[in-house]
Amino acid sequence: METPENWTWAAEPIAAGPCVLVDVDGVIADGWHRQHFLQNGQKDWKSFFAHAFGDTPIDGSVALTQQFDSDTVVVLLTARPHNLHTITVDWVREHGHRWDLLIMRHRSDGGLSSPTFKQRSVHQLRERGFDPQLAIDDDQRNVDMFRGETIPSLYLHSGYYEA
Repeated sequence: METPENWTWAAEPIAAGPCVLVDVDGVIADGWHRQHFLQNGQKDWKSFFAHAFGDTPIDGSVALTQQFDSDTVVVLLTARPHNLHTITVDWVREHGHRWDLLIMRHRSDGGLSSPTFKQRSVHQLRERGFDPQLAIDDDQRNVDMFRGETIPSLYLHSGYYEA
């Protein structure tokens, strides 16, 4: 089965098996410096994502991504738009996060909500033989979707989704 074009492997594609799903913004990348784009009832996601280059790692996030068994595929599953692909890959490599697969929104996914995009990605992973064992996300809507897909999930509070 062909690999979707919005998937990027850290090295060579890895055999299917157990995997963990780790969000980027608010879970491993601290985007607090760009939080003002999402405040006061405004959700300027375009500007929020455009300033992702200045992120620092969230304390403990490098250790988190390195704690999983070597047989478990670490999937960075983010609703970041594809135009941030190079910035994202460079960032995770620069900060030493372990990752095997990066899945980002494709250019044509712009109209999909984060939960819909991530649910589709879960289905694509499962169709290719991957078995999500855990999902870590900062958007309660995504956590609810993962749980509905019978994936144990951990909610991390980032503050991005406050009113």
